[in-house]
Amino acid sequence: MQQNDSVERWMRVEDTGGTDVEAEKTSDLEGVDECALVRIKPESDLVIASLREEVLRLYEYAGSIVVDSIDGMKRATEDLSLMANIKKALEGKRKEYLGPLQDHVKTVNDTFKTISEPLAMADGLLRSKILAWKKKQEELKRLAEEVEKAKQSTSPEIAKQAAALEVPEAQIVKRVHTGVGDSGTRKVKKFEVEDFAKVPDEYKVLDVAKVGKLVRAGLEVIPGIRIFEEDTVVVSAFDSE
Repeated sequence: MQQNDSVERWMRVEDTGGTDVEAEKTSDLEGVDECALVRIKPESDLVIASLREEVLRLYEYAGSIVVDSIDGMKRATEDLSLMANIKKALEGKRKEYLGPLQDHVKTVNDTFKTISEPLAMADGLLRSKILAWKKKQEELKRLAEEVEKAKQSTSPEIAKQAAALEVPEAQIVKRVHTGVGDSGTRKVKKFEVEDFAKVPDEYKVLDVAKVGKLVRAGLEVIPGIRIFEEDTVVVSAFDSE
């Protein structure tokens, strides 16, 4: 395997069908002292290949079988039972390949979260402080404008009181520049719901999962929703030897 000049080869792949990958530590990966064995190429796995052939056979048979009698229903039930066992076998194989990878992904994500989460909190704190300071400066600017307007009042008393007020000078800047970066603010459109009943239906989304859970739990009446029953086939497959 070729890498660029700054990174030496650090992974060896042994492809033997239903294979494993071994990552080896080298001098360019100092601090990395873990090796991982990961199964790859499920398409080369003989067990999966056998299951695929069986599924294709069952698929063809499902299209040709006629269920018009008890015997026909029995034949369909036999195949459904076989399919149930194949589903179980496939899921086991899928987890065999993906389980270690998913566990590793979770570990990696959890590790990085211990860094990214406080980083995001620090980022948010500084942004909120910048916005609070900017808001204060805008308020000072508004107050200064009101005081200046009051000074021009036709009422001598109001003009006199305004002249006696001292308003700190507002520091208004569009952007702040530093040696490592700059910052500024801009208006971003957001929204909040004031009266959900007035929101057009096209913007409302039904919580299908919640409704389904309530219906299955026995709720019989939900305004605007028809609750009904329909037949579904239930198969109890015997474990294959």
